[in-house]
Amino acid sequence: MHQKEEKALCARVVEVEKQRDAAAQEALKNVEVMKKGCHGIASSFSFPFVFKFAFLLTCLLLLGLALRVEKQKLLEGIEEMKTLVRTSHNKAEEVITRAEEELAFAKLIRRGADRDLV
Repeated sequence: MHQKEEKALCARVVEVEKQRDAAAQEALKNVEVMKKGCHGIASSFSFPFVFKFAFLLTCLLLLGLALRVEKQKLLEGIEEMKTLVRTSHNKAEEVITRAEEELAFAKLIRRGADRDLV
């Protein structure tokens, strides 16, 4: 059961990484589209450098915000995975403790049966 949970966590990590990569790719595509769309507009202004700089700054700010949101989502996913791992570890420790107790009890029963035979 512990291995299934571990595999599920690994699959979740891969899924979150794919989502992050897809979001970054989409953001870059959007920046390129906006850049191409505004290239002609920017050259018609009398201050093309200022406009391009302002546009680039806006794009960078939007990209930074998008990356910050994705980072927050990833951190939440990591915390969720850590919690799942801790829970799995605690359950495994409970099972081990219970098995050790049952083994000790079985040994006591066996000793009692051995004494009865003597």
